[in-house]
Amino acid sequence: MKTRRSTVITLATILLILINLLNGLANFLPDSNPDSAPLFVEYGILVLAVLGLVAAFGLFTQRRWGMLLAISVSVLGACLWIGGIPSNFPLIKGYSILLVALNGLIVALIVLSFVRRSTATEGVREVS
Repeated sequence: MKTRRSTVITLATILLILINLLNGLANFLPDSNPDSAPLFVEYGILVLAVLGLVAAFGLFTQRRWGMLLAISVSVLGACLWIGGIPSNFPLIKGYSILLVALNGLIVALIVLSFVRRSTATEGVREVS
């Protein structure tokens, strides 16, 4: 039996994959700035990128752990990137604002889908 995946979850999965691929690949770009981010931040971004791809797989296959991991990775990613907003470099500032906003959008989409699904099942229970 095929279960239908909602468009909201598909959109959240695609955004999660794109954000985590960008984060993971941006870690390997050459850095000419001697005052780059601390080492734990760079490794944290890399670990979050891998966890985000695992979460995207779990979210795409409609697993509960995938939803919880996607929310956790998005919140931690937003907290990690919020430190770049007061930067003096406009490119870093814009990239940080974009990633914080997209991580917030992913959390909102997942929670919206979960609430909509739970209210739909409550309506079915009341009718029965």
